[in-house]
Amino acid sequence: MSAKSFIQRHLKWLLPILIILLAVFSFRVLKATRPQAPAQPISERSWSVHAVSVTPEELQPQVTLYGAVETPQMATLSAAVEADVIAISALEGEQVDAGTPLLRLDPRDVEISIRQLQAQLDSASAQVEAEKVRHRSDLTDLELQQELVALKEQDLQRYNNLVGRNLVSQQQIDSAQTALQQQRLNLNSLRAAIADHPHRLAQLNAEKARLQASLESLQLDLDRTQIKAPYAARVAAVHVARGDRVRNGDALIDLYDLEQLEVRAQIPERLLSQLRPFIRATDRQVIAHTRLDGEPLKLRLDRLGATVSSGKAGVDALFRFIDPGLIPEPGRSLSLELSLPPQPDLIALPPTALYGTDRVYRVVESRLEPVQVQRVGQLTRSDGADRILVKSDSLRAGEQVITTQLPNAIAGLLVQVTEKAAE
Repeated sequence: MSAKSFIQRHLKWLLPILIILLAVFSFRVLKATRPQAPAQPISERSWSVHAVSVTPEELQPQVTLYGAVETPQMATLSAAVEADVIAISALEGEQVDAGTPLLRLDPRDVEISIRQLQAQLDSASAQVEAEKVRHRSDLTDLELQQELVALKEQDLQRYNNLVGRNLVSQQQIDSAQTALQQQRLNLNSLRAAIADHPHRLAQLNAEKARLQASLESLQLDLDRTQIKAPYAARVAAVHVARGDRVRNGDALIDLYDLEQLEVRAQIPERLLSQLRPFIRATDRQVIAHTRLDGEPLKLRLDRLGATVSSGKAGVDALFRFIDPGLIPEPGRSLSLELSLPPQPDLIALPPTALYGTDRVYRVVESRLEPVQVQRVGQLTRSDGADRILVKSDSLRAGEQVITTQLPNAIAGLLVQVTEKAAE
């Protein structure tokens, strides 16, 4: 078969293929020979930031602590007797002076017991006096009994002298002998009674003393039916109402000493090394400030806690109020601004300069460089501006630290300081 006849036979399907191949070739030639756009140079973006100059100086850091008001002198006044409540003159929240009547219990039951015991005491006193009279009588009778014994001995002696002359009978001698023995028994009994007098008197006096002590106890219970404030205090709670029957030991009123209020706050361990030498110095005080209902209050660090509770990372500190114009309630939460001892080489920065808890960025040749710092507290300047105080051996005076919070702040980021923030 000739080539001409082959082409004629297969022209219907060869022609579309040739057209497609020609189109593809033309597209590739046009693409390869098109003019190229000039390459644009890649430029790094620069971020505008504010910065402050580093100025190390001696400053007094402040630390914010959170605590609660409490008192070691929360007293619960309880009933000393079983009686009815007949009057209540104290109200919850009321401030009272020492000795102020707060509540009265019915004293009649105690008064009846006092009268009964007083009668027993009078009887015991009468028995003591009777014993003394008896003893004086026994001493008098002793002389008479001794004389009677001597007489009986003389009678027996006469009877014995008459026996040889048969002037007395044996019965008379026996009677005289019996009378003598009986008189001697009476004398011995009297002597025993006299000898036992100190013991009987001591026993009676002991019973009298017991009754006297019981009477004094009842008189004390009578005084306790009038419940009074033991010191200047504030009434925290009243547990009974008029007409209630209370028993011995039942709680009546809770109150606390106004002069013993204190605030318990936890001090982090990192601050203890700074505070302990300051506390030991008797001529210096650690002062804290707070606000209560808008009124400023001043406190001093009184002492540190003796134990550390499980799960806590610091030690409890107890602060006392200094001349408070407003008395806070126990259990109320307060935030304290604690002034620490002055420290050298501290750097005051705006709060926005700190990234995380321990990192700032300084500007070196228009690029950021991270620096680790130790936060030691904060400071409120005289114009009211807040500053954080940090310490770092890497920061030098005059270096710039950015105060703009960049979400993409990393080491080497290109920045441009447009305006220095006020220091």
